[in-house]
Parts: sequence; structure tokens; C-alpha cells
Amino acid sequence: MRLAYAIRPHPIYSSSTKRLVEPFVREVSQVFKQLEFLMPNGNQPPRDTPIPETVEWAKQVLLRVLPRKFLIGAEINAFEREIHVTWESDERGRRVVVFFPGPSQIKIYHELVKDDAVVEHKLVNASSPDEISIRLRWFFQ
Repeated sequence: MRLAYAIRPHPIYSSSTKRLVEPFVREVSQVFKQLEFLMPNGNQPPRDTPIPETVEWAKQVLLRVLPRKFLIGAEINAFEREIHVTWESDERGRRVVVFFPGPSQIKIYHELVKDDAVVEHKLVNASSPDEISIRLRWFFQ
């Protein structure tokens, strides 16, 4: 017995929403492109770079930062085998640095500067990626 199927030239997709509540804008994707540049390349000589597992961990954690617009303007750097994600605002005198020393590890440093003096600063071991969003709310307020 043969069944006849109607073949559509292009699949049709529908969505229950008219627009994304929070679009994944190009500026946000830049953060993840910067992380990709930290991945070791087989053609490069060995150097102190983060291991691939640390890069993947940083991606997974940063994907949980909400709202995603907090990622806009973040600077990504490698320092030896760590990944540093930095937000700085001279106007507000605030700085937040998220450190990824290795897989499953997060440290958050923040400081507040007033009249050219650091009046508040702290480095904490984060137990959850949610702590980054909480600290970034403080940074952007």
C-alpha cells in the first residue's frame, strides 16, 4: 500500500509571539565571538591560553545573564589560563570583572570609585551564574 504525501517546497513555521521580548542583537553576539577567539588553534604555537572547557563554561554562564543587554560592551580577555569579562564605567565610577579560572568556577570582583578613591570593593566566589546578573544590575543602575 502506497500513501500519497503532499510535498511542500518550503516548510512553514509559525510563532506564538510577534517579536522577541529581548532580541539577541549583534552587539551581544560580539561577546561570544570574542570568546571563540580564545579557543586554542592547532596551527598556533602552544601558549598560556584558557582550555576549551573553560571557554565553553564561560559561554554557558554568559548565556544565562539576564537581561541579555547587560552583555553589550563587555570586554573579554585571557590572562594566562583564565578568562576575564570586564564592564567599566568611569562616569558612574563602577567596575565589574567576572573571572573564569577554569570549568565550573566563577569569581566576581566589583568596585565603586568616588572622588578618585575606591570606596567599595569585593571579590567573591560565585555559587551561581545568577550572581553575575545581580551584580550587573548594580553596575547599570
